[in-house]
Amino acid sequence: MTLRDFDAWRMEVSYLLQETIDSKQTYELALDTIATDGTAKSQGTVPVIEVLSYYKVVQIIGELKSHFSDRKLRILLRGQKKSYGYIQLPKIFRLSRKNYQLTEIINDKFDFSQNNSPWKILLSEEKKVEQLIDLEDFPWKTAELDDQIRGFQRLNKSTFIGKSIPNMLAWESIMQHYDKKTRYIDLVESIPIALCFASKYNKKTSIPKEKVEDDHGYVFIYGVRCDEQIAKGVWDGPYQRLINLSEATTPLSLRPHMQSAFSLSQKQSHGGMNKWQRTPNLTYLSSRDYAKFLLCIFKIKQKHILEWLCVNRENHYYFPSFLKHRYLFPPHKEDDFRGNLGEFERIISG
Repeated sequence: MTLRDFDAWRMEVSYLLQETIDSKQTYELALDTIATDGTAKSQGTVPVIEVLSYYKVVQIIGELKSHFSDRKLRILLRGQKKSYGYIQLPKIFRLSRKNYQLTEIINDKFDFSQNNSPWKILLSEEKKVEQLIDLEDFPWKTAELDDQIRGFQRLNKSTFIGKSIPNMLAWESIMQHYDKKTRYIDLVESIPIALCFASKYNKKTSIPKEKVEDDHGYVFIYGVRCDEQIAKGVWDGPYQRLINLSEATTPLSLRPHMQSAFSLSQKQSHGGMNKWQRTPNLTYLSSRDYAKFLLCIFKIKQKHILEWLCVNRENHYYFPSFLKHRYLFPPHKEDDFRGNLGEFERIISG
């Protein structure tokens, strides 16, 4: 298996979609990475689909699961309120400056129209990117990032075992779910939960129908090929590591169980930065973009997400209990894992 297999699988997805989706609802987004010589290197394209019915969402995902089942390719989902240029960087690589992440800059400052490669656009505007995010001034330069990665390695080797995490390899992943910057991204298998995360209104108790804006949420469809189980709930493949948090942790860490959550990492990301590299640059960041593992992307109007998921009463939308923010993100008094966070951070800091 090579990364080119993902490009071939995306082509298969494009063919499958021709039978289920009107061609006017789809376009191909170019996937590129930036080579060390500073040029854009093609990684194929990914289909972006505007989906207009919940039935169609379920049908397409069901088609993908059935089509790829004989190749042991698992289909998982990631809901987002914005596209962020369709770039899929883990938190540790998002480069915050005064709480303004690279992904926010991408979403707000650049126009990613159809068929454009996000990284090619950023490369063509590299000077503008550097002015906006100041590569020399990141709080996590090479040494600091490597220190954080070594901290997670200490965590994995530590003799301290919290009650809620029976195996060491899950610790970095679980901390990702509690808002720490890690090399993992969050995925789910549940369609309603993915759609809920794609809603910009998912923290509200009620949403007046007339206040719903005419913009989109996004569901990113991942293909995951991890055949070797190396620990409870932890699976490895040639390029990916997948952690099923419902298996790798007990419900004392309640949040991932409420979300039926998974975490995905690119195995290359566990090696730290190249020693020659003084600061992060676009070449390095593009190599850490997990969009290479995408099969397709759903683009869905916010009003449709609310119509599909919510109870409509007296011209207001209400999320059902299992999708309410306070249940997907349980408060401190209900989630015992919070009590372990201080000990984990002590181990990471050495």
